[in-house]
Amino acid sequence: MKQYHILIIFFILYIFTSCTRKENDDLWPLTAIAFASQQTVTETTTSTETDTVTNTNTSSESMTDTATDTATSTVLSISFSSSSLSVTVGAATTNTPTANDSITSCSISPSLPTGLSISSTSCAISGTPNVPQSSTSYSITPSNPSGSGSTVSVSITSICPTGGFSANGYCWFAGSAGESCNTACTNQSLHCEPVQVNDYTGRNGSTSNCQTVLDGLSLGTGAVANSGTPTDAIGCAYTTVPFAARIIANTNSTSCFGTSTNYQRACPCMAIAGP
Repeated sequence: MKQYHILIIFFILYIFTSCTRKENDDLWPLTAIAFASQQTVTETTTSTETDTVTNTNTSSESMTDTATDTATSTVLSISFSSSSLSVTVGAATTNTPTANDSITSCSISPSLPTGLSISSTSCAISGTPNVPQSSTSYSITPSNPSGSGSTVSVSITSICPTGGFSANGYCWFAGSAGESCNTACTNQSLHCEPVQVNDYTGRNGSTSNCQTVLDGLSLGTGAVANSGTPTDAIGCAYTTVPFAARIIANTNSTSCFGTSTNYQRACPCMAIAGP
């Protein structure tokens, strides 16, 4: 009987214990959390290293390299007073152009006629024209250390002095009666050209050449006769004795010094002495 009592006591204790545990089970999670929170090492390493490297390298290198190279290179140029120059055989002449810069050399094409030359430092055309020339165009180009300049065109006409007639590249003049061609040309400050006396209006020339020259000099009228006399009347001439006639002398004389009374010779002249 006593054993039953003990069993009953144990049974009651068991029931009591079970109920108590059941009530505490609802509180267990909170207790565990509270316990765990106490064990949590709050290791909040707030490493707020705001490495704000604001590289404000406002390098205002406004390389306003306004290298406005205002070295406006001006092209060398020249200008003559006229694009058409007229010069006279036997008369000294100088035609200097204006230039916008210095000149160290000057080229010209084609070559100037005998007696004229061009300056390498000014492009001036100067000299004494030797023979007549019809209008001819020349291209002139100045230069300096900066380079070649602009090319300019100039036409040059070489005319005979007053009273002269241009034919076959020479200035022809009429001598007075009985006057030699040497004297006729000297009177014009020129020189007689004996080759022309023979080859154009002399024994090796033609009556048509003689007529052209006599017409140009207004020496007589009419046709030209081929004559062998007088022997000193070289070249082409007009005579009134014994009658008015135009003749081309067919003689062997080649001199510019022949004279004959009453004969007016057509004389070829140039600025420098002929051969």
